[in-house]
Amino acid sequence: MEDLPKTWQIKKVSDLMTEVKDRIVPTESNATNYVGLEHIQSYGKLIGRGDSNDVKSTKTVFKTNDVLYAKLRPYLNKHVVANFDGVCSTDILVYRNPNTNTSKLFNYWLDLESSIKLINAEAKGINLPRVSASILNSFEIPVPPDNELSSIIAKLDTLFAHLDQLKARLQNIPTLLKQFRQAVLTQAVTGKLNDGQLKLFTIEHLTNFIGSGVTPRGGNENYFKEGIPFIRSMNVYPEGLYLENLAFITKEMHDDMSRSKIKDKDVLLNITGASIGRATYIPQGFGEGNVNQHVCILRCNEKIIPEFLAIYLNSNEAQSYIMGTQVGMTRQGLNYSQIRAMPIPVPEVKEQNEIVRRVESLFAVADRIEASYHTLQEKIDHLPQAILSKAFRGELVTRS
Repeated sequence: MEDLPKTWQIKKVSDLMTEVKDRIVPTESNATNYVGLEHIQSYGKLIGRGDSNDVKSTKTVFKTNDVLYAKLRPYLNKHVVANFDGVCSTDILVYRNPNTNTSKLFNYWLDLESSIKLINAEAKGINLPRVSASILNSFEIPVPPDNELSSIIAKLDTLFAHLDQLKARLQNIPTLLKQFRQAVLTQAVTGKLNDGQLKLFTIEHLTNFIGSGVTPRGGNENYFKEGIPFIRSMNVYPEGLYLENLAFITKEMHDDMSRSKIKDKDVLLNITGASIGRATYIPQGFGEGNVNQHVCILRCNEKIIPEFLAIYLNSNEAQSYIMGTQVGMTRQGLNYSQIRAMPIPVPEVKEQNEIVRRVESLFAVADRIEASYHTLQEKIDHLPQAILSKAFRGELVTRS
């Protein structure tokens, strides 16, 4: 709190806000709104309310513009400025100031990382840590003069409203990109990305080999940090193999499971569990590897290229077939008969190569947009603390 403007003051929470301790039994009063811990979201958001007639025990009374702060598990940083009268859980501290802007200032101060660290450092309890009102009351807050306070709060309200709008719009981008990629796949497998004619085959007529592996006896005890890559369903994604959690097996185990050895350009299809239907192919130069029983190997013949088969398997057309032929009550799965019988409309190999080229080009555009989205999202995530820090240093608005 060094280098504050000379007109600012340092005040304790107890000097700035009055702790409200009024208690009532909701069923014996006219109160109708109830706020519990479940109704307050982290960082100053109210996500609902209950009916006070449904709660029986003694609760704390609050009024519009009071600050509600959850003292239980303070690391969650649940607090909000109330916009209605009501009662709340006694695990929620209630603070009041006649000046709405002062209440908002306190509410914004609670969102500062430095404030959160201070509060959590004083919380007591291991499983259900709590911070007491006396501790919270003892912390100090930098407070501007009233004429400056109104400008700061107005600026903060405007900036955070804009941020909320921006976040809401950004939330749509992943969905839009997913829809775009799926639309590209649909265009690709229905002949709309090329002018070639499609012939209908089944996977049985497009492959030289269909098979899956086994899980070694002993499960995870047989996995090592190095050796022969052992591909499981968690490694198979439409974007490619996810290798961060790749398991490895010994050369001896690999040789024993000869029918599930993979080759470059083999197509892999998840055939059980929640990830059923996810497909990719082994890139050129991957080297030796093996799969477990949840992953099916599809080895293409001369009628189809692996890249095109993987594109088709990830399309809505193939997914509809897969989801319509699942078996098993507790574990979804595809059997070999269903896999062999899957129909696939296939153009000539030359056309397949052109379709793959176009799909990869369009996906590259989507990937660039997604990368920009993540960069922007990261910057936006850091903005609130930057804004709040500037506000509590007295640098957010120009002083007259």
